[in-house]
Amino acid sequence: MIGRTSNRAGAPFCALVMLGAFQPCFAPVSSEPSPSAEAERKIFALNDVALAHVRKGEYVPARGVYEEAIRIKPAPEDVATSKARRWVQTNLAWLLATCPEDAVRDGSRAVALAEEVVASTPKDVAYLDTLAAAYAEAGRFDEAVKTEQAALAPMKKGNTLRDEYREHLKSYKDKKPWSDSGMKK
Repeated sequence: MIGRTSNRAGAPFCALVMLGAFQPCFAPVSSEPSPSAEAERKIFALNDVALAHVRKGEYVPARGVYEEAIRIKPAPEDVATSKARRWVQTNLAWLLATCPEDAVRDGSRAVALAEEVVASTPKDVAYLDTLAAAYAEAGRFDEAVKTEQAALAPMKKGNTLRDEYREHLKSYKDKKPWSDSGMKK
């Protein structure tokens, strides 16, 4: 499954509020948020909308929403400083690298997106896993294997992602890109 989701309660409602599709009946208690905080919230909301499309098997609209989200600039060096930007950029890279619909896949774009995120946060295993998937989709299997091994290295036995990442590694060693069969087809 696409696996890079938010665990915030009420995310669909929050997405509607952040996108301006719903106006809450209460006024915020604090002062207006900073432009970067507002951008972060909008990126997270768009991420939730894109994930809803993915869950319904609507990959082209999901890609469009992710693309819209990464055009938002919460800060001058947004990939390095914005968790929301890294998150949505990783989700887009994962979609481009692993989507069950070939028309949505774009290995070279996935590599560019994932490399930028990993450059800003080089030890995050989810980001490394996404980069490995992107390398594999681009036909760069040696780099995919090396990157997936780096993602697996810090994982201890019992880690719930370890078996999944090991399956990814096996696929890359067999010179096969990963297809996210957990996405609806």
